[in-house]
Amino acid sequence: MLSDHLVLAGGGHTHALVLLRWAMNPKLRPAGMITLVNQSSTTIYSGMFPGVVAGKYKIDEILIDLRSLASKASVSFVMAEIEGINFEKKKLLLKGRPEIEYSFLSLNIGAKTNLNSKSFIRGEKDLAVPIKPFSESYKFIIAQDIHKYDSLANPFVIIGGGFAGIEIAFSLRKRWPQRSILLKVQPGRKINKNLLRNLKASKIEITQKNTSVLYPTLLCTGNESFDWIKDSGLPIDVKGRILTKKTLQVLNYPELFAVGDCGVIKDYPRSSSGVLAVRSAKVVQRIKSLSRGNDWVGIAKESKRVLLRELDFRIEAQYAARFKQQFIDDSNILIPSVFWELSTSRILCLEYLPGIKINDIKSLKSNDIDTSLIAKIGATSYLKQLVNYGFFHADPHPGNLAVSKGGSLIYYDFGMMGFVSERIRGRLNSMIKAAALRDVSGLVKELQIAGLIEKDIEIGPVRRLIRIMLNEALTPPFDSQIIEKLSGDISELAYGKPFRIPIELIFVFRALSTFEGVGRYLDPEFNLIAIAKPFLLPLMTSKNPDSNDLFNELGRQVTEIGSKAVGLPKRLDENLERLEQGDLQLQVRMGESDRQLRRMINAQQSLGNSVLLGSLAISSALLASTNRPFLFLIPVTVGFPIALSWIKLKFKMRSESRLDNFQGRKGFK
Repeated sequence: MLSDHLVLAGGGHTHALVLLRWAMNPKLRPAGMITLVNQSSTTIYSGMFPGVVAGKYKIDEILIDLRSLASKASVSFVMAEIEGINFEKKKLLLKGRPEIEYSFLSLNIGAKTNLNSKSFIRGEKDLAVPIKPFSESYKFIIAQDIHKYDSLANPFVIIGGGFAGIEIAFSLRKRWPQRSILLKVQPGRKINKNLLRNLKASKIEITQKNTSVLYPTLLCTGNESFDWIKDSGLPIDVKGRILTKKTLQVLNYPELFAVGDCGVIKDYPRSSSGVLAVRSAKVVQRIKSLSRGNDWVGIAKESKRVLLRELDFRIEAQYAARFKQQFIDDSNILIPSVFWELSTSRILCLEYLPGIKINDIKSLKSNDIDTSLIAKIGATSYLKQLVNYGFFHADPHPGNLAVSKGGSLIYYDFGMMGFVSERIRGRLNSMIKAAALRDVSGLVKELQIAGLIEKDIEIGPVRRLIRIMLNEALTPPFDSQIIEKLSGDISELAYGKPFRIPIELIFVFRALSTFEGVGRYLDPEFNLIAIAKPFLLPLMTSKNPDSNDLFNELGRQVTEIGSKAVGLPKRLDENLERLEQGDLQLQVRMGESDRQLRRMINAQQSLGNSVLLGSLAISSALLASTNRPFLFLIPVTVGFPIALSWIKLKFKMRSESRLDNFQGRKGFK
């Protein structure tokens, strides 16, 4: 037996990534003999398979060449089907080939389609084709392409209402614009309302009835482990996945490892699908204290959408070309050109543009480059991206920005780009007008329409904050007098959570906040608003300014003031009449008094809870010393929710105490 032989069984994504890492850095490769065993010399990247079905990619574009990858990593490759493991002799059993001895064995063999699903009708499993292996199901789909424009052909049936089935249904609709597609789901299975609406809009019929076995059928009925794993005696869960420790070692088999869909860490169950972030977001969304003002599900989906698009270099190439076109006439901005003939979905070839890293202040100054000017150039370029074009670089960290020796700003990495819709850009135009005219109510209304402020809230504190910001300050650091003027509203602004970020603007705020950090690093006096003023002046009249727009705007304002003046006597008369009749109510809001009262109430509640907990503790001690000591659990049980309430109250009081100290900090002077 070989004394030191690592065998990688299966060409799953984990093993492929390990091989890639060894190939890129040979020092990471373990010493000794290593062998990769897989049924074929290539493996399909499953994350892009729906794109192949939709016709967006060719099948060879998503193939991982395992044989070549193994060769570059100095790993032997054996093409064979795995049939089992002989644990006593430490041998991997292969179909039609000699077994392979191992000292350590890593399993990354994936899973197969579940052919025992309750979604089946009798006889279907013999005539339908499972989605896995992908190579076979893709051949089956290609054979059906002759009916892609035939609306009278027999419907193509997809069995399985999970994410895989629904994603394949949408992909097939893209591939077959006219053919009837039927999605069969298990009776009682619930499908998200948005998905249902989109399925209907795509003319994909959903049924829970039995379908004819004569129709071409694709099975997307979930995963199950291979039969030899079930019969091996290895510890498995109810889904047939091998149970492992946190180290990925199989329980009771320290020389065995299991990764990917064939294994799962014991006591840490997970889904084998790639939707964990969205599912986690749904849990967080149910917690009211965390979800108010935040659409975590939408944020997770938007992040997933943006990140997945980074995997296709053809999209990044299109983004780079579009971004370059925006600044084609601006000598202050440089964007590398795309070499289209050398670029594919997996390779991106761009022009080489050398530059000094934007955070290398010493090198910038040694080349006589004005860092304050670079910060201004960058800020102006971002305003153009957001306001003029609606297409912006969403990841402007120092690694993606450089400065040429001529003083031009260079952008790199166009995988993460953002879009601003016409609707948001129109709202931005209205916000700028309102801010320029110091129209606080108008600006608050526009912010609510854009989704930046909650609608069902006490708007007073927000309105006062915006009025002070417009009149006295626009960017931090704030003057201490401003904090004093907001002293009565700080608590409501901090804990009321009136502000929210629309999904569409997540990456806008991310980009602006990131670049503001870069700008302040270049120039401590950097002020984005001050730079924006001259750039935004043309937008303060109208969206498409001409010579008469300013007069039209002034005329509108004069008319509005005139109409208010005409109605003023009537309003005064009505209010005087209500005052005489005793119907006019005057509401006085005293922020400091409200805060003091709230503090007193919290202290009183804390004292009451402390007395109750002390009494229950004494009762528990007395009951524990009686003939029935188990009775001490009664006061303990009663006291548990009171203790939780007391702890929450203490945290709340501590937070409010920090807020009270906020005004007196010297950092705001």
